[in-house]
Amino acid sequence: MIADLLVMLAEAAVASAAALALVLVLRKAVRRRFGAEAAYALWLLLPFSLLAVALPTPGLSPELVTLRSAVVQALPADPGRLPVPVGEAAAGLAFAWLAGALLAGAWLLSCQRRFVAGLGPLRRRPDGLVQSLAIRGLPAVLGLRPRIVLPGDFDQRYSAIERELVLAHELLHLRRGDVPVNMLFGLLRCLLWFNPLIHLSAGLFRQDQELSCDAVVLRRHPGHRRTYGDAMLKTELADQPLPLGCTWSGSHPLKERLTMLKNSPVSTRRRQAGLFLASGLALVVSGLAWAVQPADAPRGNNMAESGIVGEAPSYPKAAADAGQGGVVMLRVLVGADGKAQDVQVDPDKTTVPADSALARSAADAAGTWSFNPAMKDGKAVPGWVMVPVRFEPPAVAPEAAPGAEGA
Repeated sequence: MIADLLVMLAEAAVASAAALALVLVLRKAVRRRFGAEAAYALWLLLPFSLLAVALPTPGLSPELVTLRSAVVQALPADPGRLPVPVGEAAAGLAFAWLAGALLAGAWLLSCQRRFVAGLGPLRRRPDGLVQSLAIRGLPAVLGLRPRIVLPGDFDQRYSAIERELVLAHELLHLRRGDVPVNMLFGLLRCLLWFNPLIHLSAGLFRQDQELSCDAVVLRRHPGHRRTYGDAMLKTELADQPLPLGCTWSGSHPLKERLTMLKNSPVSTRRRQAGLFLASGLALVVSGLAWAVQPADAPRGNNMAESGIVGEAPSYPKAAADAGQGGVVMLRVLVGADGKAQDVQVDPDKTTVPADSALARSAADAAGTWSFNPAMKDGKAVPGWVMVPVRFEPPAVAPEAAPGAEGA
């Protein structure tokens, strides 16, 4: 269970790093060419790639029914030595990950609480909106049941048209579900806290979110670009970050938002092309992330449970004495009679040299195994099966403590 969790985290870390790196490279160029909404849509690469690595992996041979096998465990023949307690190392890594995730979550929640505490008492206005005594960092959208919180001087600070534009911006956050999206991003930051790219990307993600929201509002109110910029300049920056909400003017670079007001809006055709491009790229990248995964195999060490009949590979004495170990990935062609017809060592998925004694021992043993053949249309057919053989290097038994003999 713990080993499976660590493997899942490693796959998620690689997938998220690749997705985020691609987004960081493309986002500015996509924004210039296709608009801020397309740049924001690029961030779909992150959840799509993580979903892809969580799905079952592809088969080994598209034209044949693929067999899958459990891990075959090879242990040293010397009964005086025991396998290394890899479970303890895995447990330590899992504990470190959990501690980091809890600390990251505590930090985000602390930032959220400080922002909410700074709002002071809230009151409901006659128009149904909520107003705070505070003014910095507001308006904002926040809460498990998201709502708009206005600053105490909202009616005095902004003109009527400015108020309309600001509320249009915040209502768009509500309708698009940006607060739940930010909560999801915060959760990913906690789970993948060890990936520096996700923390580096957090501010840029929020920036693209705000720019895309600005673009939508300006498209619907094309004659009020200057008024919209004036409303931005009137807003005071927040004293505290709001990680799980949306602020009208928080940590987002105001210069980029004001610069966008001077740019000509992209055409409808180009904007739609950009959204199509971003969505298609997310699907392609996630499809590749799913396809390049190694074929999955049920966990376990029981050959019988995986349909294999035969003896486990022998552990070469020289390798055991030298403390050598690792995983040999075998690709076995199983005939319709269940016999191994061909055995190949996959060097890309094998952690020891393909010509080593460990690899030869695993391949020799696999050549004598019998399998449950693949079935297609009720008939046994040939099929390839991937069999990982794990050689656990022996650990020297601890020496007896002085005086233990006479105890």
